[in-house]
Amino acid sequence: MQTNTRITVVGVFNSQPIAESAISRLTQNGFERDAIQVQASGDSSQTGTEHTHEDGGIAGFFKNLFGSDEDRYGHIYSDAVRHGNTVVCVNTDPEHQDVAAEILDEAGATNVEEQAAPGTTDTDSGMSRAMDDVRDRNDSDRSIPVVKEELRVGKRVVQRGGVRIHSRPSEQPVEESVRLREEQVRVERRPVDRPATEEDLRVQDDVIEVTAMSEEPVVEKRARVVEEVVVNKEATERTETVRDTVRRKDVTVEPLNENRSAQGDYEDDFRSDFKQRYGSNASATYDMYAPAYQYGYRQASDERYRGKSWDDAESDLRSDYSRNNPKSTWEQMKDAVRYGWDKMTGHR
Repeated sequence: MQTNTRITVVGVFNSQPIAESAISRLTQNGFERDAIQVQASGDSSQTGTEHTHEDGGIAGFFKNLFGSDEDRYGHIYSDAVRHGNTVVCVNTDPEHQDVAAEILDEAGATNVEEQAAPGTTDTDSGMSRAMDDVRDRNDSDRSIPVVKEELRVGKRVVQRGGVRIHSRPSEQPVEESVRLREEQVRVERRPVDRPATEEDLRVQDDVIEVTAMSEEPVVEKRARVVEEVVVNKEATERTETVRDTVRRKDVTVEPLNENRSAQGDYEDDFRSDFKQRYGSNASATYDMYAPAYQYGYRQASDERYRGKSWDDAESDLRSDYSRNNPKSTWEQMKDAVRYGWDKMTGHR
């Protein structure tokens, strides 16, 4: 039985451009533009499905959205909009709500329901709630899973073909010629004129019987096996290579403050190496090469390069560095990256 139940998935974004990017992702993944609503600070109109708000403005928007749950959720999202955030709402069926939520999360949505402390009112400061949330995160342990898919190949038996043999009786006409012999008795009277003998005159009864014989066909049928149909199966084995792709989620740890020594005691070593290696170049400064030292140090601890030597990882490091640092060349910064790598791996 079909149902008309609809689900509203809500995402809060820190800026209007990020929200527009989320909307673009939604439409690219098959969500109708008319099913998407946007509410931003100072915006009295919403894109998407038109609704009539009894109260008007932000309050009316969320009252219409949450209905009976407006007291529970309305003030949270209204407060988020008043503090400069943009709310994107997706009206969809239950089957696609998880997809919509995942797209909003990947686009940068924040969960204001978790951030809002119990008892928070619309007059609470957005900055104080943000600071409380930061303190809560710093005071508790948080974990980020490192996910890796594995490919497992099994076997199952499927029917690929076969034969069905039917045995049915049938009749067909046949004929064969045979020669038959038939006898007939003829009685003939012939006139005779001769003297009678004593034998002829002897009085007695004489009886002569002559039997006529004839042949008739006799049919005999004998069954003989003239052919056999033999059915059996022959099994063979083959090797098939199964190719697929597996996903992997790596976690890279980066320092929050790049101006402060991210490598602790190694900062002095980096500066000392810079003076020895590049000190003769008057145009070179440590600030130019510091990101390369720090990049090598960070990548040496990255999960992707665990257990790899510099020679094994250099090709991937070159590509990654060139992609993220288009204004500097790998050949210019390679030695600095290598020094940071060796410091992390204990080769310096």
